[in-house]
Amino acid sequence: MNILRDDHFNPFEWMPGWMELSLETRRLFATEVGSNLALLGFTDKFEYETATVVGDIIVQPNFEIVFTAANPSAEGELMRYAERTGHGLGIGTLFRITRASVLLALNSGMEADQILESLQRLASKKLPANVVAQIRDWGKSFRRVAVKNISIIRCPDADTALRVHALFPKKTEYITDTILQINSQKDLAPIKKKLHQNGIGIE
Repeated sequence: MNILRDDHFNPFEWMPGWMELSLETRRLFATEVGSNLALLGFTDKFEYETATVVGDIIVQPNFEIVFTAANPSAEGELMRYAERTGHGLGIGTLFRITRASVLLALNSGMEADQILESLQRLASKKLPANVVAQIRDWGKSFRRVAVKNISIIRCPDADTALRVHALFPKKTEYITDTILQINSQKDLAPIKKKLHQNGIGIE
């Protein structure tokens, strides 16, 4: 679904007054909705159209982005990694690059170099050195971690942990010398049964 290329985006036609809006206004609204849904994970089908530069887009050393002419497609692209500060079509300071907006873009799958490439392509002048350095620093500091629920066996001492691990050498691994992680989450009943059978009670 590329709502930037569809001048008659049907899902919005039910809205009162939709067709009375200008084409550029309809395209900007559709772009904002689609990009926000994509960032929130509600859809993976939204496609960002490469923006056509109209007028000047100036990236300032204070991380603000100034438009000298209305450019809905550029706004749609910038919404991927910058926070909106202005509303509606027009000129002026419409966006600001922040740590939060860049981290959101990185978390959605973009790379720091992709952000810089997009910014430089849209900007009418060379990007300020401090903006480039800061975005690269944010990119270097960004990390992904795995968050999951696990089951553990907490033992009263290291000897007991050694006995438990010996019973399940492939299904457990040490977190500390007295705490074991159970790698299999499918069914803990067989593990509990085997512990009982080998003289290890469960609280």
